[in-house]
Amino acid sequence: MAPAVTPAMAEYSVAELRPARADDAVRACRATNINEAAREADVPAEYVDGYFMPVPTAADPIELLCGNGKTTGAVHIEVKHDVPNWSDALNCMGNAIVNGKPAPGRGRTEYVWRFGEKVMVVVVGEYSVITAYPTDGLEETWIECSAAA
Repeated sequence: MAPAVTPAMAEYSVAELRPARADDAVRACRATNINEAAREADVPAEYVDGYFMPVPTAADPIELLCGNGKTTGAVHIEVKHDVPNWSDALNCMGNAIVNGKPAPGRGRTEYVWRFGEKVMVVVVGEYSVITAYPTDGLEETWIECSAAA
């Protein structure tokens, strides 16, 4: 089992990474080689399945793991989908799961939540959140989504 990680375990300075947005997942999951052009990062193998934070839902929380930094998990969501802060991001994901329309697929469920003129998508696999993003790609949509429910 991979080690649990917390933001306190990080050893990188905020200024070295991505100063305008959240960097908790990047730091806690020990991500390296952050490629802003490709919008991805490398996560060491021992942290890929590491626990990052819970996503609150009406039932039991859903786990959010570090992920691979390219297509899955907290690092991917943070780097690719412009998370402004994890408080709003987690609340937003929970809102989308609770209020969104679920569409089951092969080993995953996609929740699509329309609030006002905005749309939030959260994809949950068998064990954890795979990805989450506002369809308009805007950081402020995470904050609006967090406050919308």
